[in-house]
Amino acid sequence: GLYRISGRNGFSPEGKIYRCGTNGTNETSEIEVGVEDEEVTSDNMRYAFTRLVQASALCNMAVIKKGKGDDEWHAIGDPTESALQVFAHKAGLPKPVLTAEPFKFELVQEYAFDTELKRMSVVCKEKSTDAYYVFLKGATESVLNQCTKIQFGENETNLDREKFGPELYNELEKLASKGMRVLSLAYRRVIKSDIEISKLTREKADADMIFLGLVGIYDPPRPESKAAIQRCFGAGIEVHMLTGDHPTTASAIAKEIGILPLLWSPELENEGKFNSQLVMTAAQFDAL
Repeated sequence: GLYRISGRNGFSPEGKIYRCGTNGTNETSEIEVGVEDEEVTSDNMRYAFTRLVQASALCNMAVIKKGKGDDEWHAIGDPTESALQVFAHKAGLPKPVLTAEPFKFELVQEYAFDTELKRMSVVCKEKSTDAYYVFLKGATESVLNQCTKIQFGENETNLDREKFGPELYNELEKLASKGMRVLSLAYRRVIKSDIEISKLTREKADADMIFLGLVGIYDPPRPESKAAIQRCFGAGIEVHMLTGDHPTTASAIAKEIGILPLLWSPELENEGKFNSQLVMTAAQFDAL
């Protein structure tokens, strides 16, 4: 299913989450509620979505909290992780809740984000059940490569890559084309009797994961960016943008701030409609 988050901008956890119905405005990036959209509450939260929220909150080192002497919410840590913490707060399952009664999740091991692997993971113990879980997040291709199953409701289904892959990347492109940074999340339960937790390597921890879903995070450009770029162009200064984002996300942002022509598209570039290649991946750039 597709979910939409409402609320204030910034790091305020005030807001609601809606599961989009068939008449929801799920083709736009604005926060609007369709006539069949359903507000997500603790009473109707679906199992797979609950796991997605848990992964967002626990596979995450950022913290959001109110500042001293003001009512504004502030983030400590990576902006993308902070956005995921805001999401978990709005869902009612932030890290402070998950690490307290009745869940009592406890961090056992962290495998920090690796720029080559493009993912991070954590091993957590749910003390209330004495169960161990691995939660994983990162670039979709990296996460998907670690998964052998996908979560549908309360059931786990074997991952058919030939069928599921194209559908997944189609949804990724939809989100990225709106300028969203897209991450994927996964999890699995670790049977303690099957493996010694204290000797669980990253390679073993990240294997046989269950795919949970995509999250799209929109970090709008600074308002002054477009005007500054126009001044550079007016002064004869050529502007380039270097980013670790997905090419589709980067292209959408570049259009928004005036670096790329609004009419630019990969298809038109491939047809030779532009004088040079305007968007390149790192591999393409290195091959020059």
